[in-house]
Amino acid sequence: MKKRALSDQISKKHAFRWGRKKTCRFFVCIAVAVWGLLYLPNLSTTPRWYSDETQTLGCGQDLVEGVFANRAVFNTFINPQFCYQPGYVFMVGLASKWSDRQIGWPRLINSLLALGIALASITVLGRRIGYTSGLLISLIFLTYEQSVIHFRWVYAHNAAALGFFICFACQCLGSCRKRSWQSGWGLAIAAASHPLALHAGLAAFVNRWKKPSTWVPTFLPPLLVGILCLSPVLVWNFHWWWGDLHDLKDFYESYSRENGSGWQWPLNFYRFLTQDALHLFAALALIRCFFSPIRPIAIGALLTLALLTKNRQNLTLFYYQAVVVLPLLISCLGYGLVFLQKKFHCRHRWVRWAPFLLPIFLFIKVSPKVWENRLVSRNDPWVVQSVQDHQKTADWLNQHTVKEDLVICHWNIGWLLRCRNADPLMCVAWEGMTTSTYEKGLPRERFRYDADIRQARFFVLTDIDRIWSLGQPNVQSIFNDNNLSGWGPVFQSGTCLILAPPYHPIGGR
Repeated sequence: MKKRALSDQISKKHAFRWGRKKTCRFFVCIAVAVWGLLYLPNLSTTPRWYSDETQTLGCGQDLVEGVFANRAVFNTFINPQFCYQPGYVFMVGLASKWSDRQIGWPRLINSLLALGIALASITVLGRRIGYTSGLLISLIFLTYEQSVIHFRWVYAHNAAALGFFICFACQCLGSCRKRSWQSGWGLAIAAASHPLALHAGLAAFVNRWKKPSTWVPTFLPPLLVGILCLSPVLVWNFHWWWGDLHDLKDFYESYSRENGSGWQWPLNFYRFLTQDALHLFAALALIRCFFSPIRPIAIGALLTLALLTKNRQNLTLFYYQAVVVLPLLISCLGYGLVFLQKKFHCRHRWVRWAPFLLPIFLFIKVSPKVWENRLVSRNDPWVVQSVQDHQKTADWLNQHTVKEDLVICHWNIGWLLRCRNADPLMCVAWEGMTTSTYEKGLPRERFRYDADIRQARFFVLTDIDRIWSLGQPNVQSIFNDNNLSGWGPVFQSGTCLILAPPYHPIGGR
């Protein structure tokens, strides 16, 4: 009888585990279906291109060819002009190179990062709080409009967000050696992508500061990956890297003094958490989560957001900088909704699924914008106003230039070109003057080739130049009547205008 009872008990355990696996797989299929419906349609054109992603693609194309460069300038990947890390930059650069500069493939990689967060919510965090709660968090994240917008763009922040989430989700599962290594590899993903990994590392240490046995498995992987990514740059020119690191430090310290001094820091924090209902309720749920099984996620969200708002007032407008904390906040929101549902439960079983009304509402709201190519970001004035106009302009330039020609243009055009190109800010730095992100200037030895407007074959004016580039310090002193005397229009497509000097005939190219 005892053997039979033991056998029945074992059978029940196997049946229970098999049932949980089937449930998990079913929930994964739901998340993949929602992701496919929201993150794949019109991927190349919606949202319209943003300058940071096109700059990343340009740097990635050079990196794949073995050149550490940001167009005309040698790049250490740790300067105010460009601080995304080589691991992520190489990955999207490879996708761009293989696809012959088709932006859809690098964007697909970023949308897969969103899917990775959604699946980790179910398969990793779901082990701690239940697969149903994990599915809820996954669907809220996938259907929130800011997620759909920013995880289509090419941003190192997106890979860092995946690393952040894996790190803190694994910390929720316990402090054993296995989970600590998994948490460390999450940090490693962030370290290969963006310096914001330091924020996650600080939060991970706060979560485990009483358990020294977890320190090595948690922090060794990001340290090794970070060194591996940077070692080619350090061997190539450590002096430049060290100087740029100090410039980047000074750059953000000045931002902190300007944007986070006095009461401005808590005001930035308040404005971010009250930007919409989702963030407000996530902030309220965050308080409850400090006394819950997902406490590491709550601590990670709070510390990361506090450090972000220390030197940024514009997180709500330029939200891509905040995507690292978005999955953490949504995890708190999802857990809070489940907590309320359980606290005020009734006899009707359907109430268990009431929290899923939120992702259903979000899906209904955002899906037409995706399918009809109407997805608009908050920073819309700064994005490309017409993708087609930029593509036509780049095609014309490629037909009328050779590899050695110099074109002065914004990187929204430059990443598509097969010739030398530089933006107006680089031209200012070439002349020995300071401007935005070149506050300390730049010596001539840091240039791969001349960024001299007087040697340029073409100068391209786009919408972002009119509202931003030409208004930066000292740009007007370079692009003036003396240097552009006699230049005339040779091609125009929408807001993109190409000017050519009188001493460079167009024919024959």
